[in-house]
Amino acid sequence: ATVSTTTASPTINISGYVSVDGSMTLGGSGTGTMTIGGNLTGTGQVNFTGGAVHLASPATNTTLNAGGTLPGTPWQFATLRTQNTSFPQRTVTIPATSREIRVSAVFSADLYADLNATAMTQPFTVTGDLVIAFGSSISAPPVLKVQGNFTNGGTFYSNTGTVNFTGAGTSAISWAVGNMYDMDISTPSKVVTIASNFTINRNLTVAGGNCATPATLRSNSAGAARTIGRAGGTWTASSDTLAELVEAI
Repeated sequence: ATVSTTTASPTINISGYVSVDGSMTLGGSGTGTMTIGGNLTGTGQVNFTGGAVHLASPATNTTLNAGGTLPGTPWQFATLRTQNTSFPQRTVTIPATSREIRVSAVFSADLYADLNATAMTQPFTVTGDLVIAFGSSISAPPVLKVQGNFTNGGTFYSNTGTVNFTGAGTSAISWAVGNMYDMDISTPSKVVTIASNFTINRNLTVAGGNCATPATLRSNSAGAARTIGRAGGTWTASSDTLAELVEAI
């Protein structure tokens, strides 16, 4: 079966679970919202190029699982949010059986709602911005790819995963609680700015490819020192980025 809507701004509230065996799409540039109060699972395909999906259950912890043969086709969301309206804290878990999850606009873990992606074997990819709200947390997958800004106003549990800043343009990091394990900036001409101090538990890699397309890691404000703590591992940079890396730190 296929569930599709072409209305510019639909509001769809589902109090139970959703199992996707066919396809579920929300297209266009509308601001519609689908709120799901239970699990979102299935072996079919989810493709939301517009609108927002809120995973919100005040009653129980829930699961997000793009099942099927791995690696398979990723599930695509425009805006994806874990959300609960009040205490107690709830958790949305992505299991090891899930395909890649991609978010093109914003992924946010909102108040009273956490994301546990520790068991994922496929990447969790945010080509837009990633936000952890105050009072919430993300337990990271092995590979977390962020193309936009990373705003951690809550807690980030890095586990043994890599945060990979990809794509063109500038990504801004602001930080509250939690360390990164590995951090990688290997996209040519990529710029990552730091607004807050944080610690890397193992490896930091900055490599833009060549002198014409350097990757840059620096403070978000000229003359304002930022500190990246080093808990272990190695910090490496290609020759074209080394000066910028040292200056940033």
